[in-house]
Amino acid sequence: MATQTAVRHKPQGSFLPSAFGPDKLFQLFTGLPVPDPVTFVLSPDYLDRPNMYPRQATLLKIIFLRHDLLTDYDHRVIDQWEESFRQTGNNGIVPGVRERMIKLRDEGRKWFRETLLVMGRRAGKGHISGLSMSYVLWNYMAKGDPQRYYGVDRDKKLQAMVFAGKRDQAKATVWQDAVNYITGSTCFAPYIRAPLQAEKLSVYAPNDFLRMKKRAEQGMDPNDINMATFELVPKESTLMAGRGPTSFMQAYDEMAHVVASGANRSAEEVYTAAHEWAAKLAQGPAIALRAAKESIDTGLETDIETGLAVERNWFAGLFATEDRERGMRSFVEEGPGKAKFL
Repeated sequence: MATQTAVRHKPQGSFLPSAFGPDKLFQLFTGLPVPDPVTFVLSPDYLDRPNMYPRQATLLKIIFLRHDLLTDYDHRVIDQWEESFRQTGNNGIVPGVRERMIKLRDEGRKWFRETLLVMGRRAGKGHISGLSMSYVLWNYMAKGDPQRYYGVDRDKKLQAMVFAGKRDQAKATVWQDAVNYITGSTCFAPYIRAPLQAEKLSVYAPNDFLRMKKRAEQGMDPNDINMATFELVPKESTLMAGRGPTSFMQAYDEMAHVVASGANRSAEEVYTAAHEWAAKLAQGPAIALRAAKESIDTGLETDIETGLAVERNWFAGLFATEDRERGMRSFVEEGPGKAKFL
């Protein structure tokens, strides 16, 4: 009696977007170049958004700690903002911001962890927020394989969340601004997962295409599931909205007006709950976590001698990092589990 055998055919066609040239293929392995924030916004090679006012550019330089980019004009504006704050206590910018920019930059940071924009109507809060979110996303994409870099499971999504009193409000304001800038740009175009969805934007990291290639070689269609690392999603202000996904960035629209009502919670409660998850990427030693994950991943796919050799190489390499120095000093001075990493 004849039997039927199911044959799984490999998917046909390329898993890479048509916009990928040799430079993009190279970046699958090396990561992406990161320009300064102003170039990122203005350049036709990136966001191509030339409609930015001079004081908005000043604000972007402050947010991203680019003291080296400040012009005489920027210094005059910051002087005015600081003097206004001294006189009013609530209008302007907290004095000493340039000194803090330099200090944080010297510590290896790329931006202020939190930025509070208290601005009037038509002042461009959504515009600045959307541009800033796009730049932060690009920085995370530049890692090439962000999950491995931060020690996160390779199938884990990294989410940027926009909170508001109602989900529709979150979707219509800051989230939509960020989505418009990302989908309308030159640099993000090859990495946007199609088709676009109404309430979620999925963006590939460079390494995602290598994961898709591996899946195709195993006879599975990489387009059957969403393999994009990054998601930008609008969220309603509930305590559970920020739990579950690994969040690398959060925005809060009209935060002062988000109050507890029914299932919704106040902005402070939502921030506290969601911030616990965002902090996970910042709490640990990123380089050591990356080394541990790569050692484990390699060890599972090779013989024990090769796996131990990889572990030894990483162990030796970690001794030259600031993470090692910071961790060991904290262990000796404060005891285990107290170290804070950049």
